[in-house]
Amino acid sequence: MQEITKADEAYFLAPYYKSPRHTIQLEFDPYVRNMNKEIAKGTKRAAASGNKLPVAARAAAHELEKADRA
Repeated sequence: MQEITKADEAYFLAPYYKSPRHTIQLEFDPYVRNMNKEIAKGTKRAAASGNKLPVAARAAAHELEKADRA
């Protein structure tokens, strides 16, 4: 069992090299699965709030500024 674990670890860590800057290591499939779940939750939260943007749209403000200058 320990030999299999060591072999698996060597295989999965092969793309990573020992460096203080190379620290992000995660399994891609669970990461994508979690992101998809969060996107779905975020979509529901956005719909519940009326799909409001977190910041005001600037296009309308820009048009008002142009009209004021004219």
